[in-house]
Amino acid sequence: MRKIKVGICDDFPLIVEELSNIISHYLDKKGSAYEIFKFYGGTEVLDLIQELDLLFLDIEMPGLDGIEIGAMIQKKNVQCKIIMATAREDRFKEAFRISAFRFVTKPFDDEEIFMALDEAIELMIGIENVELYMNRIPYNIQQKDILYAKAYESYVGVAVNKKGMMRKDVSLTKLFSTLDSRLFYRADRKYVVNLDFIESYRRGIVKIADLEIRIPRAKKKEFEKVYEEFLFRYR
Repeated sequence: MRKIKVGICDDFPLIVEELSNIISHYLDKKGSAYEIFKFYGGTEVLDLIQELDLLFLDIEMPGLDGIEIGAMIQKKNVQCKIIMATAREDRFKEAFRISAFRFVTKPFDDEEIFMALDEAIELMIGIENVELYMNRIPYNIQQKDILYAKAYESYVGVAVNKKGMMRKDVSLTKLFSTLDSRLFYRADRKYVVNLDFIESYRRGIVKIADLEIRIPRAKKKEFEKVYEEFLFRYR
């Protein structure tokens, strides 16, 4: 089980510790694997933002405030879910500019934190790793970085974002059974596609990177329903 990586950013150390204790208590109770990163200024977050799945971010901070930092985070790791923490409800509207996932108010209410965690974790898709090979060297790749998988006679070729083609010596059926079903779709006997990397879909043809995959007529309605639900829920 991959750890959920949670960041907390606030310029008051006592608040960071309080929130850390609330989060730890709840995730321990749920049996979740997790790691908490603590930051005391907005610019500290930017160095590690690629590591984070979820960030509790204070709005009111000296220097760059939470809104400004949030805008930078969106450019570096759009998949990181930002939960704004503030005592000032008048600034909530500003956070819509950075697509904040949710707000929690100070002083903290445990149940509000628990609900925010549950909703954020529910929407974290493809965060588990899968072992793939390139030039016989094994790599642990997050599922969400897989564009598509293609079946060959004795192995599967896997296109990985920013890395190129890798492979796994299993059948496509076996690989598909290990992937997050909310994110991947078995297009036909030869291909599995990552719904999040679909660039366009027209007249039964899916376009991902330089590849075009035709959805079989018998699966067209099913695919369109799955893809529509994905876009509604996760985009």
